[in-house]
Amino acid sequence: MLRTLLPVVFLLLVCLNLWVLLEMRHAETKRSYVTGIEEWRVSKLRHLLDPKTSPLRELEIFGGLRYYPVRPGYRILARFRPRPDTGIALRTNRKSKIRLTWVGQFEFMASGKPCSLRAFVTPWDSAVSPNPDSITSKTNKTKQLTRSGAGAILLVPFRDSTNGRGTSRFGRYLDVTLATDTSAWLDFNMAYNAYSLYNPWYISPRAPKANFLPVWIEAGERTYKVVKEGK
Repeated sequence: MLRTLLPVVFLLLVCLNLWVLLEMRHAETKRSYVTGIEEWRVSKLRHLLDPKTSPLRELEIFGGLRYYPVRPGYRILARFRPRPDTGIALRTNRKSKIRLTWVGQFEFMASGKPCSLRAFVTPWDSAVSPNPDSITSKTNKTKQLTRSGAGAILLVPFRDSTNGRGTSRFGRYLDVTLATDTSAWLDFNMAYNAYSLYNPWYISPRAPKANFLPVWIEAGERTYKVVKEGK
């Protein structure tokens, strides 16, 4: 009887060890991911506090950035549907319009609901600067983003149900790198505010109506802190 059970017990122990190893690897991957996001946030804060690079108009009243906790579940795999380049004029924070190139659409599930977001190529490089606001009233220097195939970096302005309830009422942005010609990871933990939220001198495009998500995206950057005088 005992000899009959030994192979079964051995197999169960092997399976248990494999499960433990997989869980440990998963936990380590999750820790690495969270650490990477947190380091990126620290780097951005340093950029904002540096007088040489900061878009902040009044550093003395800046109380720091606020974020939702890093939640790996908000890193979502999306299908990318490319389309013929189409110029679209989007409204800006200055009630003017700026022309971007619509190159495709991301389709994905969030909170159990089907969602989609239009992706754009901009006349500035939002992958180099922390926000897509390199064009200001003072300068017109531009750098074109790549926009074809794996590795292309696209701008996705979006709004969701958190706007005005913890995040900017004007929405936020994602810089999305295509993993393949037809897919990409949308990492809402890296959603960020436009520079115009910190300084109205910057020009920022608003999300089109097609990019209003019918869900709460409780991830990424929230409205920033302002230190009131006398405190």
